[in-house]
Amino acid sequence: MATNTTFELGSKELLKEGYVALQGQLKVIESAFKKLMTSDEELALNLYTLLFSVYDSCKTILILTPHYQVRDCFLTARTIYELTLNIGYIAAGGKEALDKAQRHLQQKSYRDLQRELNIESINISVKTLGIKNLIISKDLQDALEEFTTKKGFEVRSWTGDNVFYKIETISKKYGQKIKDILNIGLFNIYRHASEIAHGTLFGLFYIIGATEMKKRPQDTQQLLTFHRQHLTLIILTICLLIEANLTFMNDFSDLKDEISESEKITLCFSAKSKRTD
Repeated sequence: MATNTTFELGSKELLKEGYVALQGQLKVIESAFKKLMTSDEELALNLYTLLFSVYDSCKTILILTPHYQVRDCFLTARTIYELTLNIGYIAAGGKEALDKAQRHLQQKSYRDLQRELNIESINISVKTLGIKNLIISKDLQDALEEFTTKKGFEVRSWTGDNVFYKIETISKKYGQKIKDILNIGLFNIYRHASEIAHGTLFGLFYIIGATEMKKRPQDTQQLLTFHRQHLTLIILTICLLIEANLTFMNDFSDLKDEISESEKITLCFSAKSKRTD
């Protein structure tokens, strides 16, 4: 029997509701997989592999959450967000975007056969046997040139576009709701995960609540509550991102039922949070 019980953000009960919600979202993705696996369209197959990575990282969140590994959850959530952006960007751009992603894959794979690091007294190199005899096709040569600057440095970004441009590009095809979801992910995950990944003092202090101007955690219990707040919001954001991914993949198979179920799970979870003034 359904109840209208609500819980405070930061409570064990609400985090548990989020955990169950994310488990439910994984079942929705599994249902989508069964439909998407029947497609032989190249674009769908490539995006399917990226969606599987989203699924895999969501399982990592489920492993980390009970141990309150907030830092690592932020980093994993950032991975999910980046995957979502790429799926949406390629889905919106179609074959042209997929071709560029594949050229990036091609030249990056070749460069990975021979890597060097030369910094002052440190010289490290890894070279695949037989690389000197490897014939470079015209397609590979073109891809290498495309992802090399005029000064001879490798171009790191496969799109060359920033996150804001990607969101705008995706939203032109998929509408305001998807734009809102991506912006929520940007706000809740993107910036702080970057600080954590780069090991900055801000990233460290943010996780322990030391950047708060008012309600800084004063003891272990308050810190645990603070961590549960983060974990709950991370899971809620991921639930929304899953709905966005299903919307992108709906281009290749009828996933309307899965989208509806994903939305329902997120709304039910969100409704469990007690509203505060």
